[in-house]
Amino acid sequence: MSQSKKKAPPTVAIFADGQNINLFKDSQPIIAFAKTLGRISQLSAYHNWRQLKETKAQKLLTDGWLCIDIAGNGKNKLDALLIQHCQQLCSTLQPDVVVLVTGDSDFRCLIETCQRSGQQVVVIGRRNYVSHCFHRLIPKGVHYIEDLRMAAFG
Repeated sequence: MSQSKKKAPPTVAIFADGQNINLFKDSQPIIAFAKTLGRISQLSAYHNWRQLKETKAQKLLTDGWLCIDIAGNGKNKLDALLIQHCQQLCSTLQPDVVVLVTGDSDFRCLIETCQRSGQQVVVIGRRNYVSHCFHRLIPKGVHYIEDLRMAAFG
């Protein structure tokens, strides 16, 4: 009798725009939700971390986040770096699921690129702040942080 091999859980890479979501408040609900999608292989948070208290960034590091510092306040600079890093990681490590924590329509091209590569894309954003184009691109893949908080903390 042959033994059936267990299929490995999907790998999940998370890229968070710290200017769109309060990661200090929402780190745990995001991680808990991502674990329902598979095994987390990447947790990257982008923000101008130098402008915040060190204890806040330390909390994220304790939760397992890699905090990518974006010097200055250029919104497009943060978005461009996050997109670049995500594309690089997706082409080399090829996670099964890419979770984008944002609401900006700037990430539309990234979603389309990931989908063409066969990766499932999920967006987590704040209710009323998620771009409508995401609902068209991934109708069942948009989740609201407010709902995830309620699920995590009842």
